[in-house]
Amino acid sequence: MSDSDVLPAGEPPVTPTEMVLGKFLKAVLDKLQRGEAVVVETLLHDRPDLVERGRQLVQGLAAFRQAAPALAPETDQKPPLPDTLTRPPRTTEAPLPDPFPGEFRIRRLLGEGAFGKVWLADDLRLGRAVALKTLRFPSDSADGPATLAALQKEAKFLAKFRHRNVVQIHAWRQAGDDHYLVMEYVRGGSLADLLKKEGPLPWHRAARYVADVAEGLLEVHAGGIVHRDIKAANTLWDSEHDEAKLTDFGVSGRLAEARTVAGTPLYMAPEAFRGRATAASDVYSLAATLFHLLTGEVPFPGPSWDELIQQCEAGIPEGDPRCKRIPEALERVIRVGLWTDAEKRPSLRGFIDMLRAALNHTITDALATPLQDRPVASGGAQPSPVTLRLVVSRRVGSDKWQPMATSSPPRDVTRDVRRVPPRPQMARVRTGEPLRIEAVAGAAGYLAVLNVGPTGNLNLLYPVVEFGDSPWVEAGQPVRLDDLKLTGPTGRERMFALWGKKPLPVGADELHGLAHGKGEGESRAYRASRDIIRVKQAVEQAGAGECRVVVLELEHEPLS
Repeated sequence: MSDSDVLPAGEPPVTPTEMVLGKFLKAVLDKLQRGEAVVVETLLHDRPDLVERGRQLVQGLAAFRQAAPALAPETDQKPPLPDTLTRPPRTTEAPLPDPFPGEFRIRRLLGEGAFGKVWLADDLRLGRAVALKTLRFPSDSADGPATLAALQKEAKFLAKFRHRNVVQIHAWRQAGDDHYLVMEYVRGGSLADLLKKEGPLPWHRAARYVADVAEGLLEVHAGGIVHRDIKAANTLWDSEHDEAKLTDFGVSGRLAEARTVAGTPLYMAPEAFRGRATAASDVYSLAATLFHLLTGEVPFPGPSWDELIQQCEAGIPEGDPRCKRIPEALERVIRVGLWTDAEKRPSLRGFIDMLRAALNHTITDALATPLQDRPVASGGAQPSPVTLRLVVSRRVGSDKWQPMATSSPPRDVTRDVRRVPPRPQMARVRTGEPLRIEAVAGAAGYLAVLNVGPTGNLNLLYPVVEFGDSPWVEAGQPVRLDDLKLTGPTGRERMFALWGKKPLPVGADELHGLAHGKGEGESRAYRASRDIIRVKQAVEQAGAGECRVVVLELEHEPLS
């Protein structure tokens, strides 16, 4: 990758055009707050060259309102967005376009946004369904040729790009004066559509979707492209594989050179309002999108420009009732990602590590939900639970080990305990100090000990196939792992022991594959999110009395 391909270190000053559009957007939001109609030509009467861009910004607000109509707070003092922004339904069916006869046959309109329409089409030559996206360019703008060149450069890069969580671009086509992107068709619609249908998503799904698309975005950033408009409506849901895919990089490419205000205001970082969208701005939008998926609301609803800015600067209030269904670890990640100061936000890589760790740790915590509290499928008596102990000790002297004191985290009364698993007991450990891990089950069976590190990686500690360990243990027979030493990075970890009366559906060999396997283009933490869920499903399939899990949190601190 050449020096010209990396993201710029700084941004030039705000341009006069940005100042005009910023004032225009503020006036639009103020009118919406008062319930007044928005007439773009009137607001931009002295800049007719910007009328088309003004319409596009207003259309973006209208599209957002249609995707999330319940975003406005319930109060008599702030009326909802007026219906003057909603496009009236068509009374007659318009004929379907046919820009590429014999190559593509358009079936129907999938959606329409501020910068184009998306059509479902048949690729007649390759026998596959594709999405055709039309691209709109302002006809009276001097930036048109530069904008077109920027978008073509971006599309050329994305056409070579492959990631399971980024929508594939197949080709750039032109018919007359119209430009089209031929893209992968994703069944299932957008995550915004899924929200409208199902309501707020479970935390393990929402966090996995955002972490997955963030990993794809990381590779896109390496090519010098900032998305600028990440939101639920621009994240598609592959319903067949339950995967999320980021799309609509057209906004960022279209405005990369023109440097106008781009994006959806309710998801935009404060610096993006000033035309300074960078990789840090995408981190902010990822955090806002995660909040939206988890709660059904945006973190800062506005609705006026001034209120939106004030809310962004104040951050999410402590004890916000909207967070009651969000695990504490995920809420911390969201708050850090929404920092107003872009320089204080984590890098995209850092955000991914924090989010993936929070997700994988919380899934692990859910493993420890007492099986005896679950109903018995046969309707019979509840089997007696099997005791399982997991002890962490530190070395004292040359040959003695002292169990470490554990403490329970303070009870968080703001959480919905029916939906959010509690944090386990915690022990404080230091980098490099010798540790002993000991697991003992009260009945004979199959035992495994695993660890989820500070960045979400899954590690199998016992049994180790290479060492000839046997997963079978007798009742009361301790499994000891001596002289373990933690390495960096520091942070919170999860240690957990898994016992089964019978061989679990996830056996020793498969556990080893889960913990150490890595597919093409996948990080270990990426795989761990799925693998821990598979372990959880195996535990649930085994049933009460047949399986037991105990989890311990390690607060891993640097050695002072």
